[in-house]
Amino acid sequence: MTSLPLLRTLLALPAHEPVRRAELSDRQRTLVDRAGAGVTEVTPESVTRLLVPAAAVPLVVVRERRGWRPSLVKAAQFSALLPTVILLDREPQDWPERAWEADLAGVGVIVGRGPDATTLLAPRSGHPPMTVRAARWRFLERAYLTWLTRSMLR
Repeated sequence: MTSLPLLRTLLALPAHEPVRRAELSDRQRTLVDRAGAGVTEVTPESVTRLLVPAAAVPLVVVRERRGWRPSLVKAAQFSALLPTVILLDREPQDWPERAWEADLAGVGVIVGRGPDATTLLAPRSGHPPMTVRAARWRFLERAYLTWLTRSMLR
């Protein structure tokens, strides 16, 4: 999807449920009429959005490698889109202060790996799963492209 105006219009429609054309503005009707095959199903009476995100990302994990502050800044960039955590090797000595900063940024904190991992602070949930905004859509497409590219190289 390369047209942001079309994407914004489509994201205002429920997926796989017909919407009466009379409920759309003239601009919205023009955009969905030009959408192309596989994006919408258009009848004289209704428009149905067929387009859905190509991937699902349940959690963004940022590994702390260059210190707390750079990790927090990086994680905070994603926290408005999806639940996000910082993965630490050990609990910081000044954890109460760090917990406050992470909570303010909407970022969770996990210490350890595998079955021994402990959640020190749960992340905010991000937007409800049914809510897809243009920025989240673009992130999901990039995540899918990254996964696809790496899968093909193996």
